[in-house]
Amino acid sequence: MKPPWKILMATPLFFLLTLHTLASPAYDHQPSTRRSKVCIGCVLVVSVIEQLAQVHNSTVQTSMERLCSYLPEKLFLKTTCYLAVGIFGPDIIKLLRADVNADVVCHTLEFCKQDPGQPLCHLYPLPKETWKLTLEKARQIVKKSPTLTYSRSGSDICSLPFLAKICQKIKLAIQNSLPFKDADSDKYSVFPTLRGSHWRGRDCNDSNKMAYPGRRPDNWDTHQDSNCNGIWGVDPKDGIPYEKKFCEGSQPRGIILLGDSAGAHFHIPPDWITASQMSLNFICQAPLEAKPPEQQSALFSVAAFPQHVSGQNRPWNKSFFNLPTALTNELDWPQLSGTTGFLDSTSGVKENSIYLRLRKRNHCNHRDYQNISRNGASSQSLERFIESLSRNQLLDQPAIVIYAMIGNDVCNGKSKELMTQCRSTYTNHTERPERQICSTFSSVQRHIAPHNLACVTFTPMVSLSPSGQQQREKSFYFTK
Repeated sequence: MKPPWKILMATPLFFLLTLHTLASPAYDHQPSTRRSKVCIGCVLVVSVIEQLAQVHNSTVQTSMERLCSYLPEKLFLKTTCYLAVGIFGPDIIKLLRADVNADVVCHTLEFCKQDPGQPLCHLYPLPKETWKLTLEKARQIVKKSPTLTYSRSGSDICSLPFLAKICQKIKLAIQNSLPFKDADSDKYSVFPTLRGSHWRGRDCNDSNKMAYPGRRPDNWDTHQDSNCNGIWGVDPKDGIPYEKKFCEGSQPRGIILLGDSAGAHFHIPPDWITASQMSLNFICQAPLEAKPPEQQSALFSVAAFPQHVSGQNRPWNKSFFNLPTALTNELDWPQLSGTTGFLDSTSGVKENSIYLRLRKRNHCNHRDYQNISRNGASSQSLERFIESLSRNQLLDQPAIVIYAMIGNDVCNGKSKELMTQCRSTYTNHTERPERQICSTFSSVQRHIAPHNLACVTFTPMVSLSPSGQQQREKSFYFTK
């Protein structure tokens, strides 16, 4: 018989798979790494429960229920939260009444574990008594708890037979930076999250692998929109295809980002973990007819999104209304990123990404963007990144490729021996991108962003001169 907490955790599948990969080195799925993510999640949740009790001068039980009430129903987050409170709530109440902090609670409930020979990971100051003694006292408080009779060692929900197949598909989509839902296997999707259209231009025909953003128009798109920019058909006045009339000679080009969490726009909103900023006030979702720019035809003006609410509205909690989207995007917000973003922030910040600038200058560039970034990615991840890039030198338009690995080669939390060595980093940042990217497709403008590395970094840059000819610049960046 499966432990009830394990069945419970299977409910919000996308949520747990996100925690499985959150902020970890790309493609690193060691058991210790998975445990650390569960531990971090536990400490944060217990900390928020304590904050809510203080802010609202309420009991721990009321605070847990209050937190659940903030969550949306989507992905079964609210339901799962209430079930979790029913299972773990009594133990959490007992431990917090004993005046122990979130670190002690999560270690006692075995969501956190100190590996032999490794330092103790903790968020709060260590107790005045020894850690071992504090933990033993806490375990005595919940020693008869039924939840402790089940081992956490097999806590991978993908071991459940009925979830194995979908787990594998989601993991592959995240690991390979490819859309989870892609019927025609052209690397583009109509689904926004799980590496879908928030990361790459939205597919306009998911049953035809020859129709996707960024390709050269098929017969000037006389009969169908083959490049998904919203421009197709023939002008009845003169018989000239619209694609030919508006886009011929305009030099359309896409934008592609190969990056890490900075490029993916990793972000945890402060009000998710700050009780005083959480709110039960409701906001209204934009009407169903309001569409973001990347879903609109390029022939029409771009409407603001979200728009002023009119017609039928749907309420969402102000603090967590976008939690399901964030979870299924690995807590990244590529749709708001400085390179490929196309939506305005809910805080009122107007998006002004490179993609939107290219689109504003030439609407033939509509939907031609790819954000192939990953939390924890480094220069060693480049080969797999290139495999997920979608560009065909014969069928597609040119593209600007930005390669921007900010610092996981040297700031990866590993020992010095496991970090990318200086010479390898130099090679990965200068020789491999040019060789691998340019072997994938031609007509590329390439910009390798400078890095703050502990060695000399050579940064070649190819740009266009005013006359349109390519010119090569060389820059050296030195750090101590």
